Amino acid sequence: MWSDRLRRTMAGLAWSAWAWAGLPAVAGAQFGDLDLKPREGGFERPVRSIGVKVQPQYRLFVVISRDGSRVAAGGNAAALMIWDAADGHALHVLDQGHETLINAVAFSADGRWVASGGPARLVEVGRGFGLSHQYEGAVINIWEVSTGRRVASIDPGNVADAFQFAPNGDLVAVTGGVHRVSSWAAESGRPSGFAEMGPASLQGYVYTQLARVTSFSDDARRIVAYDHASGVSLRDLDKPGVRDLPLAERRATPAAVALSGDGKRVAVIGFDHSLSVWDFETMALRRSVRSPVADSPHNRPVLLAFGPGGKTILSGSEDGVVRIWDEAGDRPIRTIVEPPYPVRAVAFVGDGLRVVSGGCSEPGNHSAQTFPLRIWDVAPDRKP
Repeated sequence: MWSDRLRRTMAGLAWSAWAWAGLPAVAGAQFGDLDLKPREGGFERPVRSIGVKVQPQYRLFVVISRDGSRVAAGGNAAALMIWDAADGHALHVLDQGHETLINAVAFSADGRWVASGGPARLVEVGRGFGLSHQYEGAVINIWEVSTGRRVASIDPGNVADAFQFAPNGDLVAVTGGVHRVSSWAAESGRPSGFAEMGPASLQGYVYTQLARVTSFSDDARRIVAYDHASGVSLRDLDKPGVRDLPLAERRATPAAVALSGDGKRVAVIGFDHSLSVWDFETMALRRSVRSPVADSPHNRPVLLAFGPGGKTILSGSEDGVVRIWDEAGDRPIRTIVEPPYPVRAVAFVGDGLRVVSGGCSEPGNHSAQTFPLRIWDVAPDRKP
């Protein structure tokens, strides 16, 4: 229980650590109990906010461990960084496993392992004025969180667009231009499964934004993925084939997708904040909401996640706003803001929220304003 005075005081405690950062990250996991009730009077502030030191870079993919105790991030600095979420101090800077950018990061459910993946190397092509650079090969590293020790190094064949640990400890990944699904045992790195997911239309997006538009069920058996060529695709690893959601009549381009923890519902949010919820099995449209949020290049959604039990949906935006939607409602029931830091990741800690935000809104544009990478907490809504 937090008094209004304490809430304002804690929200004002912030230590800045300015850095370049960039692309939005993957949504957090679904678990636990969450007691979120409507709030009156507009925007709510976090109860705690701290800055963390991060290596200068314009791309940054961030995840939070399931218990909320650790934050990990990787980007174009070719290093995996792990922090203690309680006070923001760095635990590990793992810079021996990658020669070039990291474009996907994931914690295991028990927090023991963290995986980082990306292209294996950057090579020069051509000469003189025709000289260019391109990525070559692929690598996924699995690390022990407590020690920072690398326990496995995997060659997935194609760059991993996104991955998640299954309950049995296997790492399940969506990989590269053929967009196949593969899995490996975490401790040994040995292959444990393979399944086709779709056509080779995703090659152009491998190193850019797929991590934020790919989502797994908690058991990693169901996957939803979006790309500009194929739309939103659904894959059940226990069944053959790939299905596409009927989004042709939807005007807004999807900005992010999410799959509920039980794999039964798919959520899609457009760049205009329009939200739709679909049944995974039947692909029937369950809900469609035209958001009251005004469309702007500065507040576009970059993250989407289901709350515990799928009863709530969370969206995070470039303007540092987390909106919590009730499954049956037509507008956000709660809005939390720490402007102007773009939201990167979210996790449910007990009955509250832990959020990571920050970074540059325009990757590669060094004239753009930069923001500190921050960890902030939102208290549960309880009456005295």
